[in-house]
Amino acid sequence: MNAKRKKKAASKDEKQIQEYRDKINDSYYIESAIARIALLLSKNLVENAILERKHNG
Repeated sequence: MNAKRKKKAASKDEKQIQEYRDKINDSYYIESAIARIALLLSKNLVENAILERKHNG
């Protein structure tokens, strides 16, 4: 990779890192992410319980 491409890739990475930093500092984004994770976990727990009942019952 030549120097120009490396610089462009580094610039793109820095921009993406800054976007993530901005999101981390956004309380709405964090609360939404936590809610999405909780929803996914609870859905998986329910699905696992149903599968377990079918397997054991």
